[in-house]
Amino acid sequence: MRSHKAAKHGVDVRWYTCDHPGCTYRAKQASNLKGQKSTKHSTNMVFFKYSISDCTYQAKVAGALKRHKAEKHGINVSLFYCTLDNCDFQAKRAWMVKQHMSNHLNPRRRRG
Repeated sequence: MRSHKAAKHGVDVRWYTCDHPGCTYRAKQASNLKGQKSTKHSTNMVFFKYSISDCTYQAKVAGALKRHKAEKHGINVSLFYCTLDNCDFQAKRAWMVKQHMSNHLNPRRRRG
């Protein structure tokens, strides 16, 4: 209950602050601070690199490299599709299809 109050209502929050010089990051959970320190300040971090002609992108997290490959180079792109009949809408993100389908169900929400 204490962690719920802290996370959702800001009551009895114990802040974990980053001790790296010049960093102002703070977190409500020690695990978040640990992750931030390992990805932002670690000197012995292993980078995930993608070697393709002119691309020098490198990531500290494998998921970021996978996302980069899909979005920038079209490799292993997962597409999500509208499931309604006679609609060929597709998107790279599930939330985009969800938003699109809500427009089918509630036409007044459409923009433009």
